[in-house]
Amino acid sequence: MQILLWVQQHLSNFYRGYARNPRMMGQDIILCKNNLEKY
Repeated sequence: MQILLWVQQHLSNFYRGYARNPRMMGQDIILCKNNLEKY
């Protein structure tokens, strides 16, 4: 169940970061995808 917690945490960070800097969004999606592929 730790992956669920991680995803939830990541999503909240993601939205907060996106509000500040939309250009970072693309990089964050790529990072998120790479992390998910490890599981």
